[in-house]
Amino acid sequence: MTAGIFSIRRLGAAAALGALLVVTGCEDDTAAQAPQSSAAAESATQDQEPTTETSAPPAPTFVSAVCDEIGGLFTEMQAFSDRMAQSTGGGAADSAQVQQMVTEAAAASTEFADRAAAAQVTLAAAEEPTFDGGEAVAARADTAMQQVEQALRGISASLSDLDPSAPDYRTKALGQLVGMAIAVLPVITIFVDQDTLTNSAGLDAAQVVARSPGSVGFYREARDTPSCAVFFEGYDRAEIDALIGTDDSGTAAEDPAGVDSGGGGTAGGPPAEFLGDWYAHGAQLTIHGAGGVMTYGSTCGDEWCNDVEQFSYTVDDSTLTATITAVTVTDTQGVDRSAEQPPFHDVGYQFMLELQAPHVLLETPLSDSVNGPGSWCQDGAAPEDAYSCGQ
Repeated sequence: MTAGIFSIRRLGAAAALGALLVVTGCEDDTAAQAPQSSAAAESATQDQEPTTETSAPPAPTFVSAVCDEIGGLFTEMQAFSDRMAQSTGGGAADSAQVQQMVTEAAAASTEFADRAAAAQVTLAAAEEPTFDGGEAVAARADTAMQQVEQALRGISASLSDLDPSAPDYRTKALGQLVGMAIAVLPVITIFVDQDTLTNSAGLDAAQVVARSPGSVGFYREARDTPSCAVFFEGYDRAEIDALIGTDDSGTAAEDPAGVDSGGGGTAGGPPAEFLGDWYAHGAQLTIHGAGGVMTYGSTCGDEWCNDVEQFSYTVDDSTLTATITAVTVTDTQGVDRSAEQPPFHDVGYQFMLELQAPHVLLETPLSDSVNGPGSWCQDGAAPEDAYSCGQ
């Protein structure tokens, strides 16, 4: 990172020197030379070798754009913030050290902001992601880079405006350094969206990834790319691998509940049309190769609660028969509220799912239930079907 900042300073110095040369007239020597005659110019033109057009470099893949550009930026920003934290010496840095950190951080925040802007350009030029939910991940990546750039430019301006003689200089300076560490956080929402992270209490890593649009597809594509590893920090990779049915090499595992990322179910698994995320009147349903989860929102007194119901299933031709295996009702702080708000279904409840229309599943209760059959929809459902699902 020091080398990166130094390079920017070198470029600034070179630009200043170039301007000085223009002002002093040192660059006018060439212009002051006698111009060529038209015949000489024509002869020189004829003597030139014909130029050949070079083809534009191929567009980067979406995964390389995200992992190499954004993953690299995320890693370097983390390293810079760690170094700044160490430099403060637990708050014991003297005034001269703080001023030096402010100078360095102002330059670094500008450099990082420029790289976030460049990442947006790279993402726009990259190939479209081909995995399921890729558009959602691409949108999250672009939004994250816009947020990071905006935050860093604000921090750079604030650091540059600080007055070392002001009595609150030290407090404001250290506050901006903390802001740099926070500015990078939107990057974590590229893998898992913010709504899922906010409502992830009581869920394991596999459930969190399964509920976030496009996250399973991104994981499949990026799992074995070293520069992508930063996006999966803090997640239990074994749980995610089990969820999507991969072995240690990242390829589809041939187990009864496996899922082929190419769009078809493996032997014994559900039809490909069943897999993915579904919705119905604010509720969510996710079906993957190792089971599924339904999530309902409700109120617990004056709190908002999530009713999360995991299920296993068996497959018979084009019908999926599911059994609820675990239920949790928690508020936004992860506190159990099942005594106040009973779950929508109890453990052991059974229901059947079958394809009703393209991107529409029909749920039929098999256990006693106050509710009759209902529909679940996916993106791509016909408007009249989407309407029946509450869209």
